Amino acid sequence: MSLLRSKDGLDTCHPSEFHYTFTLLQYLYLSVIIIIMKILISLLSFTLTLFAHPHVFVDVYPKIGKDTIQLRWVFDEMTSNMLIMDYDVDRDNAFSPAESEVLGSDIFASLKEHDYYTYFFKGEAQLPTGEARDFGASIQGAQLVFTFTLPRPAEAETVRFFDRDNMTAYQVTEAFVQEVNSGHSFKVYEHDYDYYYGYVLELK
Repeated sequence: MSLLRSKDGLDTCHPSEFHYTFTLLQYLYLSVIIIIMKILISLLSFTLTLFAHPHVFVDVYPKIGKDTIQLRWVFDEMTSNMLIMDYDVDRDNAFSPAESEVLGSDIFASLKEHDYYTYFFKGEAQLPTGEARDFGASIQGAQLVFTFTLPRPAEAETVRFFDRDNMTAYQVTEAFVQEVNSGHSFKVYEHDYDYYYGYVLELK
């Protein structure tokens, strides 16, 4: 650091040295503030997820095939009512092919980035979820129903149903599975993932 001799005989720093020191302190201060903010945001995000609760409830009926799984989702009445009002344009309590197509492109297509909340596993290793096909939407009673087909990975040992954001609750029971897989028996159990629940269906 360069020193200057003042008129009173005292050594002082050159003004540029003061500027450099001040700038460095500013940088360090801002860096600490940014780190603290990132930590707080992460904690807030975790807390919101921890205390999130489902707003949509779906009963899942999985029909297990050799190479595919055909899925039927039955939505809760409140969610069904809202979506039926929006997409049953002619108010005939049924979805025409055109209405079903719009519902598929508006709602169902976006589920691809979440693997349709249907995850295949070999042991604890997650396998890729393939592209859904044969999507259809219908109204049964007062409830909205989605049907679609997913490819079944040959090495998959389990298929699991859950929403990590805990905004939608997917329920799978042995009764649901038995209903669409007559003559076959598959074990189903609930799994607690700390801050959300899921269902595991054994494919063995």
